[in-house]
Order: sequence, then C-alpha cells, then structure tokens
Amino acid sequence: MLKVGEQLKYCVFVREQDHSKSSDEALKIEEICSFPVFRQFPTGITLVGIDGKCTKVNSALCEILGYSEAELLEMNFQSLTHPDDLDSDLRQFNEIMNNSIRSYQIEKRYIRKEGTPIWTRVSTFMVRNHENMPLYCILQIENIDENKKAAFALKESQERFFLDMNKRTCEILGYSRDELLKMELIDCGKKKAIPTVALDMTKCKQAEKALRDYARQLEHSNKLKEEMEQIINNSPVIVFLWKYEDGWPIEFVSENVTRFGYEVEDLISTSKKVFYSDIVYPEDLEKVGTDIARNVEAGCDVFTSEYRILTRSGDIRWVDERTFIQRDEKGEIHLQGIILDITERKQAEKALEEKVQFLKTLLDTIPAPVFYKGRDEKYQGCNELFSSNVVGLPKESIIGHTIYELPGSFSKKVATLHRESDLKLLRSGGADFYESKVACKNGEERNFFFSKAAYRDVLGEVVGVIGVMLDIEELKQAEENLQIKNTAIESSISAIAFSDLNENLTYLNPSFLKLWDYEDQKELLGKNSKCLWEKQEKNIEIFRKTFFEERWEGDLIARKKDDSLFNVHLSANLLRDKNGRKIGIMESFVDITQRKKTEAALKEAKLNAEAASRAKSEFLATVSHELRTPLNAVIGFSDLLLSQVFGPLNKKQLRHVSNISVSGKHLLRLINDILDLSKVEAGMTELNLEDLSLQEIIEEIKIMMLPHTAPKNIRIIYQISPNTPHLKADKTKFKQILYNLVGNALKFSPEKSTINISSMVSGDRVLISVEDHGQGIPEEKQQNIFRPFVQLEKFESREQGGAGLGLSLVKRFVEMQGGEVWVESEVGRGSIFTFTIPIIGEVDAYIP
Repeated sequence: MLKVGEQLKYCVFVREQDHSKSSDEALKIEEICSFPVFRQFPTGITLVGIDGKCTKVNSALCEILGYSEAELLEMNFQSLTHPDDLDSDLRQFNEIMNNSIRSYQIEKRYIRKEGTPIWTRVSTFMVRNHENMPLYCILQIENIDENKKAAFALKESQERFFLDMNKRTCEILGYSRDELLKMELIDCGKKKAIPTVALDMTKCKQAEKALRDYARQLEHSNKLKEEMEQIINNSPVIVFLWKYEDGWPIEFVSENVTRFGYEVEDLISTSKKVFYSDIVYPEDLEKVGTDIARNVEAGCDVFTSEYRILTRSGDIRWVDERTFIQRDEKGEIHLQGIILDITERKQAEKALEEKVQFLKTLLDTIPAPVFYKGRDEKYQGCNELFSSNVVGLPKESIIGHTIYELPGSFSKKVATLHRESDLKLLRSGGADFYESKVACKNGEERNFFFSKAAYRDVLGEVVGVIGVMLDIEELKQAEENLQIKNTAIESSISAIAFSDLNENLTYLNPSFLKLWDYEDQKELLGKNSKCLWEKQEKNIEIFRKTFFEERWEGDLIARKKDDSLFNVHLSANLLRDKNGRKIGIMESFVDITQRKKTEAALKEAKLNAEAASRAKSEFLATVSHELRTPLNAVIGFSDLLLSQVFGPLNKKQLRHVSNISVSGKHLLRLINDILDLSKVEAGMTELNLEDLSLQEIIEEIKIMMLPHTAPKNIRIIYQISPNTPHLKADKTKFKQILYNLVGNALKFSPEKSTINISSMVSGDRVLISVEDHGQGIPEEKQQNIFRPFVQLEKFESREQGGAGLGLSLVKRFVEMQGGEVWVESEVGRGSIFTFTIPIIGEVDAYIP
C-alpha cells in the first residue's frame, strides 16, 4: 500500500520466476482474486483464459460494462468488443500469444449490456509458465468514454465555429477570408479596434464546457501519472529511456535509480555526459549492443536480456531488462528499458549450480554404481560407473527411462524384482537390501548387492528411490573358493593343522586326527602345538623360522596320543589376513615312516653297490694291467714277423701274422678303454688342464684317422667359429673325446661321405659338434648309447667293431671337465654329437 497525496493506494507487482516448479509458475487465479486490491481497484480488471473466456472480474469492470459478475463469466470477452475495433484487437492478441510481444495497450470500444458503445483504454499482459507456454491474460480496463466524447465534441464545435465565423464575417464586411486574415486593426477615430462579430455563442459555450471537462480529465490523468511515477519509484524495477545512437544517451530514468548509487541528475544532465553505455559492464557491452542491433534490424517491439551493470561505487550487479523499441515520427529510435536487479538470484543460481556440480562430482567419485528414480519409476540420474560399466549407455540415454527400457542389463524377471522393491519403498519409505545378478555392458554377468532407500522432499513426502550397487562378484567367488578349500582341507589325505601366533592349535582336519590317533579335535584345540613333537624345543625353532621367513619345511619325529613316535614331513606356511597382518601358521604333515625305512634300506644297498663297484673297478684295473703285459709281447712279436726281419714269409703266413697283430691291437684298445673307465669310476683319474688350440687338435685327429678314412673315401672337414678362444682342458682326454666321436662317426658313415666338425661360442662355453651322414639312431635308443658296453642291435648289425665303451668314456671325460654331451639324430639322415667345454674358470674336481 502506497500513500499518494492524501489517499492510500494498493499496488501489485508481478515478477517472473524462471526456476520455480510448473505448479508455481503463476499464482493461482483464486489466490490473485482473493486479494483486496483486486476487488477494490478503481479500474476494471479481468483474467481471461487462452480460450477467450473470463475467469474472474472485479466490480469496477461490471460497472463499466453494465453486466453482473455471473453474466460476464459466461461470456467470451471478444464478443463484447465493438465490431469496428475487433480486427486491431485480434491482431495484437495474436502477437502476444506468439510471444512476439509480452504486453500491449490500445483504446477500443466495448458494447454495454444495454447496447451502447463505451470507450476504454485496455492494457493486456500475458502470463506464461516456466516452459514459456501461455496460461492466461490480465486485462486492465479504464473508462475513458467521457474524455473521448468531450474531445470529439470540442473538435466538432471548433470545426463548426470556424466554418460559421469565416462565412458570416465575410458576408457582413464584404471582405474575402484571405483579406480579413491580413487585417490587423480598424481605425475608429482616436481609437483602434479589432473588428468583432456578434454571434449566437451557445455552441461555443458548450464547447468551452467540454474543454474544461477535458482539462479536468487531463489533470486527473496527470495525477494518475504522478501516482504511477511514485509507484515505479518505490518498486524494485527501474525505468530507463535512452536514445539509440552513439553512447546511448539517457533521456529519462526513474528516481529509484538511487538503488545503484546514481542520482537522476547524474544520468540525464547534459553537462556530466553519463551515457547508458558507461553503466553497462565492459565485458557485456558488446553483447548488449549486438542484442539491441539484432532486434532493431528484425523490427521487434520488445525483447528481454540479462547482463551486468556497474553501480556508482563500482560494484557489479546483474539485471534482467525488458526493452521496448520505440520509433518516433522522425524515424529516430528510442529504447525504454524496465530493469530488475537479479544479482541475488544469479548468486543463488550460481551457488545452486556449484552445489549441483559438486554433488555430481561426488556421485561420480563413489566407487560403486549409483542411480536414483522418481515416483514415475523413471531414472532421474546416475553416476558414471552405473552408465558406463553397468548399462553401457550415456547418462542422457538412461535418464527419463524405466528399467524395462534399458537394453540388455536387466532381464524381464530381474527388472520385475527391482520394480517390486522400488514400489515397496515408494509406498512405505525405508530401505531395502538384496542381491541380484546384472549383465554388464561387456556381456559379463556379475553379482551385485543392492542397497536402496526412499528419499523425501522438504514436506517429508516420498518422491523417489536412490540405490547403490556393490559389486560382490569377487566376494562370491572368494566364498565359493573358500568353501572349496575348506572341503579340500577336510577331505585331504594330508594331515593339516592351524595354529595362532601363540602356537595354540585352532583347527585340525580328520586326516590329522587319524595320523595322531585322536578321535575328536576338541582333545587338542587350544593346546600348544609343542605336545605333538618328540623334542618340544624343536617346535619353538620351527615357529620362529616360519614367523620370520614365512615358510619352513623338513622332517621331524612326532609323538602320538599314546606317546609312540613316528616320522613326518612338515611343510609350514605363515598366514596373513587381507590387510597383510600375520594371523597364524598352517602346517601340513605327511607320514614318512615307511619312506624313512625304505631310504635306510636304499642307503645300505647303495653303500653295498658302491663297494661292489669299487671292487669290480679294482679287479678290472688289476686284470687289465696283468693282461696288457703278455698282450704287448704278442703284438710286438707279431709286428716283428710282419716286418720279416728274421726272414721272408709266404702269403698265408703273412695273413695269419697280420690277423694276430690286428686282433692284439684291438684287444689292447679294449683293455685300455676298460682300464680308463675303471679308473674314472674308481676316482683314480686326475685332470691336467692346459691351453689348447681346437684347430691343432682337429688336424691331429685327421692325421690319426687317415688310415681309416682313405679306404672308404671319407673326408673330414671342419668349420671353427672365428670367436672361438683357446680352450682350457685336459689335452689327452679332450683328444680322446674327439677321437672317439670321429671314430664312431667313421664307423657308421657310408663311403664317399663327409664328417663335419664345427664349433660355436654360447655364453661362457664352447659347443663342439661332430656330424655324420649315416643311418641315424632311433629316438628310443638315444638315451642308452652313453651307457657302458651298450651297442645298437641289428640296426647297425654288429658289423662295426668295439665293446660299446667309446661313448661312455666320452660322457665321463666331458663331465669331468665341466661340460655335457648329447646327441641329435634322425633315422636315415645321420647323427650330430655335441659336447661343451667351459671357456674360462676353474674346473671342480671330478666326483664320479
């Protein structure tokens, strides 16, 4: 309520709320019409729906139109309009419906109930919801019938007066109208006078009365204007009028501009030159100018915009401006702005936006899928894990859809389960917890634990459901694995026991009870595990090593329930919880009593065998030595006979003597091999390491083998890697290794073939290979050829001589020097024998 002069006036301000709920977008009609100002307002007011029907009227309007309130509510308001004014009214109404303009004011005639027209000034305002859809119109109707009639009467009287005066005056004086207009005074002797004409002044008087009435109406209008200015100056909106030219000079501003720290004189004074562009915040100036230019060029009458301005003190304030574009008769453009300070609203919007963004960020940082739904069961939001990992769709494709509309993630049966839970929460509130399977975006079906709760609005009403999904697939698998492990431990044939960090027993499986001859684990649970051993102090040692080293394994002597002793193999492991803390020890036992007895028997048998082997080797060495003496004599005398130094021999004698020599030498080689093998097995062989040239050794072997290779036309070729160093080995034994391998290859190589000797360096050793092109060795017999006295059967047909000791000696001599030997062979394609010799370093003493 405002005081205007000596009177109290009601004032109503309608302000648009951009972010209210749709149900609060406009005040309800019943609430507006219940205000006293609506009923008592001196001008007519009506609320008209978009269908053109009145929904509410006040008493002033009923008085203007002559209808009762009930009659007006039954009528279409356009039917009251004078037919001559209907087209212009409908044109303006369509523009406001299309949102081209938000309000308009016209002067039009209505038809009163008795059928007479009445002139009114109608101001129309459109009320819209938050989606910019029209709700209803507010019409303010002012009775200006008397003013209009007075103006018409005055105009008619003036036209008649001047028409009559001009005609009668010209007739009386005999002058034309133009001549009279040129006359100024008439000379009447000593006095000058203006010619006058006496006429009937009745109509003039009536015109004067109408003019005075119009003046009173004008005075009343001025008072209303003053009242309106006071209303504006006391309202939250500020009115500006500026000219659309450089700088936007201000032509008018309402006095309440002091809200921004300015005085009216500061803005409209020509001397101070404060332009409207000086008030606009510099960063928004280009945008404001662009908006104005675009709407001016488009021919718009009104537009709205939001931007920032600077107060007198330099503060920045946000304003919402409704700008009306006015064009005068000169074509100049003036802009009338109705400005509302929306700084607090903007700050609230920013705070709300920051809070919403914070909540979204918080939701996305939760390490579990989260979603929330409204009462319509449609998703209103979710976090990134729910959209990307579970559903596999962007949030925009999830929001606004029900669980049945999400492809793939939830089967119809599972979706129904979730819906029943949601409905229960929407009906009664509270929380709900359950487990369910969900098909994730990668097609994997995983177990989730659902934790749901109803959420409420400020009035305490349940408005939706929020849910958190915990992935328990690993937990489920862990439970299953634990169950399997528990079953495995319970059914294991190995005795298993658990103890805590105080060495007290906490679990014993059935196999343990059976092994220790206990019937029930209650007899041992809680007891110290030292009671299980013959030597109790050994338990402390095992526990300490397991605790610090996390594992211990060994053989112990255990004590049964009846104090009898037996052998067990213990494997102890430290136990930790999921956080890595030590919580106990698991021990697994195997009864090795029988194994111990077997090992003792085997050890005794081994000792006996070793003793017999040594006796055999000593016997062979002794026998071989004794055989070599007479055999050397036989070979020597046979060679002398072959040399025929004692006289010539015939062919038969030469053949027999030659057979004696060859057989004797073959037997000598066999005895030497047996003697060498016996010495190795008896540990009587020593190594004499020296630097060797592989090429020199191979050349010597070629010369030694020449008598055997020439008859079969077999060539020995070799290829030594350039980076092969000098070898450090026992020269005699190395030559024996290579001689035996080449000799073995020579035995099985066909005529006119080649034997290839090659070398290569591999790490810290040299690989030497001897390759032949014989018939090869079957795979199943390759493992036995390095055993003493082993020869292949008919495959090689025993046509080849030897006792089967050559490869056995090769293996022993190679291993003595820190190497190894192996064969690669394929039947029909030949064989490759390869052995290794270390490049550098000391060679440990050979242990047979």
